Amino acid sequence: MPVIMLMFISSTLIAVVVAARFMANNPDLMAQFKSGTGSTGWLDRGLFNAAGQSVKFHYTPRSKNTPAKLRASLTGNFFAHALFRLENEVDRLAKNIGFSREIELRDPSFDSMVYVECEDQSFVEQFLNSPEARDHLRNILRTFNSFEINGRTCTMVKTPCDTAWRAQEAEMTAAAMSLAALTAGMPAPEPGQVSATPLSDANRSLTAFMIGAGIFFLIAGIASVVWGFVSFSPVVPSHVFMVSLRGSVLCAGLFVVYIISAVKGTSTAVRVFSATVLAGVIGIGALGWGGMMVINGTQDTSVKEPHQVRIIGKHTSRSRNSTTYYIRTSSWTPAIATYSFSVPHGEYSRLEVNDPCEITTGSGFFKFEWIYSHACAKAGTVVERAEE
Repeated sequence: MPVIMLMFISSTLIAVVVAARFMANNPDLMAQFKSGTGSTGWLDRGLFNAAGQSVKFHYTPRSKNTPAKLRASLTGNFFAHALFRLENEVDRLAKNIGFSREIELRDPSFDSMVYVECEDQSFVEQFLNSPEARDHLRNILRTFNSFEINGRTCTMVKTPCDTAWRAQEAEMTAAAMSLAALTAGMPAPEPGQVSATPLSDANRSLTAFMIGAGIFFLIAGIASVVWGFVSFSPVVPSHVFMVSLRGSVLCAGLFVVYIISAVKGTSTAVRVFSATVLAGVIGIGALGWGGMMVINGTQDTSVKEPHQVRIIGKHTSRSRNSTTYYIRTSSWTPAIATYSFSVPHGEYSRLEVNDPCEITTGSGFFKFEWIYSHACAKAGTVVERAEE
């Protein structure tokens, strides 16, 4: 151990001495390192030095469900949150009907091209007060889809994008230079304030809460449906769904009304509404359906009733990585024609058509018959009943 420590200390000292001699022999490089400035240009394939400010380019290749993305970012203390992107028809419609509100700068060509997601009028007016600043932002949005100020980073995003962006050196250089110029003129917070965009910060908190609520309902809904089908599967799931839909529609409607009232009149209204409502409405519907199945089974105190049926068919369902094996039996109730359930591969191979099965059901707390257990055996043998 002492020998290893001695070797580590010795190698560290040698590295320090070599680095010190190199910097001493390159005073210009040392001055650039201390001041953080250097000549403008590409330092490597993903880093651009814009008069001392390093703009980092990061390319994410296309995946199965996500298009390729190029991000160019610059770090610093910007004390603000805002998003600038190309305006589209949905933005114009939302503004015309009074659903969203955007800060405009009385520059028709700029206002019709750029959509500003920020709630702080004074910040936007100071930040884009000069024609030069607006020209820099236009220049960025000619190459990238959006420009975002996010506290400690300013980021340009281009998606979809391909590897050919490396060959677009002139466009990327111009965008990086515009990014550096814009960040150099970033407004500072008012005295006593920690942020130059307090209204946007408050809106971000509300947005995070609402999107989080939508995601929560979606996850809870999916979990309850899975739990219901795995442990308390109703004989006729569609009947449970139609009954649960009455309450779910009312709850989903109240949720939508709340989201509309909360986001109306903000610059992010369309984006937050679309992201939140879709997840929330689907989640509430699933939660009502799954919750009714779970309560129907967990609160059922009825005596479980066995039914004798026979296997009338077998089939499999194949996915990319697995195969599921199903047994189909005759029915014991007029509500369904046949009943199918999955079994392990060994049982699927062992059982044949006309072999006996026993399906045990409960009447259900909400009077929806549900499957308590099922068991099958070879013809001529006794079906082992599941323990209650």
